[in-house]
Amino acid sequence: MGLPIAITCFVLAAAVRIIQGSATVACLTAVGLVMPVIEQLNFSGAQMAALSICIAGGSIVVSHVNDAGFWLFGKFTGATEAQTLKTWTMMETILGTVGAIVGMIAFQLLS
Repeated sequence: MGLPIAITCFVLAAAVRIIQGSATVACLTAVGLVMPVIEQLNFSGAQMAALSICIAGGSIVVSHVNDAGFWLFGKFTGATEAQTLKTWTMMETILGTVGAIVGMIAFQLLS
């Protein structure tokens, strides 16, 4: 049966984000990969919005050394790389995961 579409959206965006580092590139790549499938399933506008939230959540998880935001946060706060990994990366991962879970719940409620 495969992964549910909402989880697939999150996982694809997260994978691109972790590998490449850019949230914008992660969003656009995930949309490009899942859009052909989504179009075939005739989801409502509200369901599409919920899937967009899942993609957005995946695009901000695990911000690390290949992300400009990681370095901006570290330099502005005076944090070391280890401290930035413990704070910024953890905060971004929690924020993205919780956001995606909200999107997944919304998608299920709208189905």
